[in-house]
Amino acid sequence: MKKIFTILLAAIAMGFLGGCSDGGDSGSQQVSAPTGLSASAKSSTSVRLRWNPVEGASCYNIQYNDGYSWTSEGSPAYTNECTVSDLYPYTNYSFQVRTVGRSNTSEWSSSKSARTWIGKPVVQAIKSGSTTVTLIITPVKGAASYGVYYGTTSNFNSAQYFATAYPENGSIPDVKKTGLTAGKTYYFFVMPFSSGTSQAEYAMISVSL
Repeated sequence: MKKIFTILLAAIAMGFLGGCSDGGDSGSQQVSAPTGLSASAKSSTSVRLRWNPVEGASCYNIQYNDGYSWTSEGSPAYTNECTVSDLYPYTNYSFQVRTVGRSNTSEWSSSKSARTWIGKPVVQAIKSGSTTVTLIITPVKGAASYGVYYGTTSNFNSAQYFATAYPENGSIPDVKKTGLTAGKTYYFFVMPFSSGTSQAEYAMISVSL
């Protein structure tokens, strides 16, 4: 029992339980703000952060700004990297990190920005007879065009391109694929493309004829 209690006290002191905040120990080493912060989008809703470790750190707090206000990441990071999730697609974010030590909490680091990927569009598929499928695509933020592909497996890399759709007055014209084989299941993929270099997530929908 004594050993368990000792471990529990150590965990609390290091900030692993009940959040992470400095202990006000004036005799401990003062910690500084992290340097070398980098930010890289990993999906339409997440960004990966890395920074140089700080000696004496118990944990790190993260905050981000979508251009309107700062939001604190709910959980602290206990290493010098983390993934911030539940972000909005195709949105520019600024990130900052600060160090929490046993004696103090540092200032926020310099900001680093990243833009999340273009999100996957919503796609509906309508069968017309036994050989034709019409796709209805809902536009997404950041996309200038949409590549449309199809195949007989759920593997995007083996799908064949057959059309490019361009938004017109805020909507996308329906995309029709004819000449399909009755009795087969087809997989349709819609990949958004930006006018720049932004990455995107594709949507997939299957139709059995």
